[in-house]
Amino acid sequence: MREFYFIRHANTEWNLQKRMQGSLDSDLTPEGREATRRLAVSLRAMAFDVCYSSPMGRARATADLLFVGRGVPVVHLEELAEMGFGGMEGLQLGEFRRRFPVEFHNLWHDATAYDPSSFHGESFAVAGARARKALALILDQGHKRIAVVSHGIMLKLVFGALRGRGLESFWENPVPENGVVTRVLMDEGGRATDFSIL
Repeated sequence: MREFYFIRHANTEWNLQKRMQGSLDSDLTPEGREATRRLAVSLRAMAFDVCYSSPMGRARATADLLFVGRGVPVVHLEELAEMGFGGMEGLQLGEFRRRFPVEFHNLWHDATAYDPSSFHGESFAVAGARARKALALILDQGHKRIAVVSHGIMLKLVFGALRGRGLESFWENPVPENGVVTRVLMDEGGRATDFSIL
């Protein structure tokens, strides 16, 4: 049996401002840092083999607050970076909606129809391929208790890969909230048998 603890990065300044982050970054808020320190205390009794983290600043900062100094190696995987939103990054959600109303709707409601080519963003299909590659790289290492720190949409793509679901069902479940931990159990046959929010 393997245990995965998937953690979305802590709240950031741009999360508060409702700006698209994607491949850009903003600092964790003081409240986000404090919440992560509290989470670190709650996870301290668990013996993690490794933490895999997105290399993006907000994920790295979250992983460092959780695991640096407790003997857990933190490995940065490019494949765990958030889906890119091209020219919409840094803009507030309302401005994205004003400029590209159809794609804004599809981003949040219809992953199969979403086409970000007009603003040089990354499609769900391309980001999903990265998610599957990240999962394969992690599984190949054979660790038993694994933390993964990443981003809202990327984590949902990883969950879809674990469940064997396609993009047509992507929005059946919401994006994990900042700092939330999702535990996934995997049996010896490689099947994800339990998803639970901690």
